[in-house]
Amino acid sequence: MQPEPQNPAGAPQPPHQQQAYPQQPYASQQPYAPQPPYAPQQHPRQGFPPYQQPGTGQPSSAGQPPGPGQQPYLPGAGQPHYQQAASSAAAMSAKARHGQRNMVFGGLWLGGGLLITIITLSSGSPVFIVAWGAILGGLIQFIAGAREYSKNKG
Repeated sequence: MQPEPQNPAGAPQPPHQQQAYPQQPYASQQPYAPQPPYAPQQHPRQGFPPYQQPGTGQPSSAGQPPGPGQQPYLPGAGQPHYQQAASSAAAMSAKARHGQRNMVFGGLWLGGGLLITIITLSSGSPVFIVAWGAILGGLIQFIAGAREYSKNKG
């Protein structure tokens, strides 16, 4: 290791060799003193009744077990589970109708794309259109609709 060269007098030193800040830090702050609790207004606004806690004067039943003959509160009680609702007859017939609708619209896109392609090819013009997006999209939509219909019919 080589010894570090000494700086001439008055030359600034690198940051790691500077001396501590010669002044005192900012004046010390007062220690934390807790504030008094919030005091509500003594007079309510005009035209509004004073606020009261719900169920004032009655014992609260929150957190208490249900009494004899009472059913416990369950969120969504009385409604079927989402898988049960999905397998119900009404839901199945709605999904079957959705499948039929997809089959119809998919067939229309497929037929329209094929029609445009055939018309432009048979026109004798050197330029023709192959509507492959409509053909492919309609085929995919038709197949998806057929699968949905066959799965949910019945």
